[in-house]
Amino acid sequence: MLHRQGGDHTVLAVKKTRAGRHRWVVEPETEALIRDLARLMPDKAIASLLNRLGKNTGCLNGWTQSRVCSFRSKHSIAVYQQGERAARGEVTLNEAADSLNLSPMTCCASEAASWRQTILQESPVDHSARRSRETSNRRSRQCKPPTSANTRSGSTNP
Repeated sequence: MLHRQGGDHTVLAVKKTRAGRHRWVVEPETEALIRDLARLMPDKAIASLLNRLGKNTGCLNGWTQSRVCSFRSKHSIAVYQQGERAARGEVTLNEAADSLNLSPMTCCASEAASWRQTILQESPVDHSARRSRETSNRRSRQCKPPTSANTRSGSTNP
């Protein structure tokens, strides 16, 4: 409370940090991201990915391998172990594509097509009306031959 010379009083509310806290804290979203990525890739790759995503450290610095390592240590996040992903039975998109003799984009496209088919089968909406409407719209947008009003006066187009 401030006591002014004329007898006025002013109450000030100041937000203080709690004991043991400071303002240089990483966003909770970034913490969750590091926690998930630590199971999939080493610290150097995590730092590279976080920088590409535009995530900053608590002090607004970029991420380095040592900063990711320090963050993991302070938050009790286990270090990446080579081969751990394979032991869990997980594969990357490139590994799946290699085992199927397909390109990675083909795997993505086939996955999207299977999701689309599942959604269409489970959907109670009648899609035939929408398809006929889309077809009629497509027909109306087709190119039409030029009329005499569209051509310049006195010139003929071959």
